[in-house]
Amino acid sequence: MPHILRVDASTRGERSISRTLTKEFSSSWLENYPQTTTTYRDIGQHPVPALTEAWIAGAFSKAPTLPPDLKEALPLSDELIAELSRSAKIVTEIQGR
Repeated sequence: MPHILRVDASTRGERSISRTLTKEFSSSWLENYPQTTTTYRDIGQHPVPALTEAWIAGAFSKAPTLPPDLKEALPLSDELIAELSRSAKIVTEIQGR
């Protein structure tokens, strides 16, 4: 079963033309391929936090167990990677000036 990851990045919300286009594409795809599953991520309204020293240390640690502060830094990263990995199609906005 195909999976689509739709990512909107505009901070303009519903006034964004590119958001309208990603929504129209996704809707059209789902009409033609109703078995498709989707994930929607709005990084314009809910930005992904910047990387931190704790994330870098946790991500590159080879220790079998991590200290709590390093372990807590990784779940969102793992979630984002999983979203990309399971997606056959990625639909995203391209923002111009």
